[in-house]
Amino acid sequence: MQLQRIDTINSVARGGTYTPEGFGGQDLVVKEILHPYMGYTVEGQRRDKNCVGDDCYKRIKSVWDKPFAKRGDDKLIVGIFGGSVAVGTINGITPGYFQRRFNKLPEYKDKEVIVYNLAAGGFRQPQQLMTLNYYYSLGAEFDVIINIDGFNDVVIPVTEYINFKSHPSFPRSWGHRVSDTVSPDLISLYADKKNLQSKQVQSATFMANPWSRNSPLSNLIWTIKHTRYNNKLGAIDQQIASFSDSEADQRKYEKVGPDYSFSDWDNLYQYVVDLWANSSQLMHAAAQAKGARYFHFLQPNQYVKDSKLTMSAEEREIAFIERDGYGAVYKIAYPVIQNKIAWMRENKIPFYDLTPLYKDIKIPIYIDNCCHVNPRGSQMIVEKIVETIHRANVNESVASDIKTKQAI
Repeated sequence: MQLQRIDTINSVARGGTYTPEGFGGQDLVVKEILHPYMGYTVEGQRRDKNCVGDDCYKRIKSVWDKPFAKRGDDKLIVGIFGGSVAVGTINGITPGYFQRRFNKLPEYKDKEVIVYNLAAGGFRQPQQLMTLNYYYSLGAEFDVIINIDGFNDVVIPVTEYINFKSHPSFPRSWGHRVSDTVSPDLISLYADKKNLQSKQVQSATFMANPWSRNSPLSNLIWTIKHTRYNNKLGAIDQQIASFSDSEADQRKYEKVGPDYSFSDWDNLYQYVVDLWANSSQLMHAAAQAKGARYFHFLQPNQYVKDSKLTMSAEEREIAFIERDGYGAVYKIAYPVIQNKIAWMRENKIPFYDLTPLYKDIKIPIYIDNCCHVNPRGSQMIVEKIVETIHRANVNESVASDIKTKQAI
């Protein structure tokens, strides 16, 4: 709980939710900015403590800017792609945990494991595909490419098409990002968000003092307040993401993309699932062309029926918005995803469904009503991914041995 409070204070103070590795502290400002190929990325600025004046923030490089390592027999270079759950899978656990799990496998025991986290909050296909191709064009090299997605890819395009006819292939909140004017109603939503965050920071600061953090009563109050905060913040974020502009603005191509209509809701859901699957197929092809292994994982989600059989009342309150929000969309989309899984496997895409991962887990896992999980949930994703890759390596090795014996 103390870590929750510290994270709440720091994340709001920094002005963003993405923190490049190795740049902790409250003098780091991070914001999302437009990117010509990936839709958007993040820019960080760090205050020069020796500077006096107004221009004391200098641009910093994130992992996305740094030169990539080159492949070698002594290395395992891993690229992680996806949305915020993929980000949390790396950043939400003990630093180096992913690398250590790989090093426990006999095939990677003595290798330097280099993990590049190329995921970003809100990313959805074809952004993962575009990101991979962009870095391949710059000369990046990977041995293993891991794509963890499947929630943003269907709920965001459906929600944004419903609200302002944004084409399903366009990035999250694209209309807001390229708008030349900002609606007063949208400003009000951002103001509500800022006020909510400020109140939570005040609460976290008070609860973090030595007397409060050691008090069972104070910690109980914090748990209740933090749950309500997460739910309210999630609801506001969804309102911002799906905010509808004026009818005139909706017709601007640069904001909403191609003029495309769907015959019915089933047609829309099928379109976004096909977009997701086709993008994965192209990522697989790109990886094969560059000599890398591709693994696609459908992330766990609480809105999949019976995906977590045991939930306390507290976790259920945190994890669900029953009627509205992204979860309601995902309940409809998930059966369409299931129908597409057979197509992906027929096309030899290495696809793995992680939705049953927490089925028999009794401890709390989910931390909000979208899709995010606590550190234990992230560790379980990492463990399952590494186990799956090892099993694929063993099967490939066995198949190779059989072919060699048949040739002899």
